[in-house]
Amino acid sequence: MATSSRLLTLQEAADALRINKRTLRRLAAEGRIPLVRVSDRVIRVRADVIDAIIEGAV
Repeated sequence: MATSSRLLTLQEAADALRINKRTLRRLAAEGRIPLVRVSDRVIRVRADVIDAIIEGAV
């Protein structure tokens, strides 16, 4: 089930969506953008999720 999607930092994802990092965190808290917890302190966003949002598929 492992897919090889590139992982973006929260800042990279926010920049791609042209939103503030705080807004990205809020959207994630609302369940609208899934996050990947790499470790206790490292959180990433899958690039394919951001691409889907940009393309309007989500």
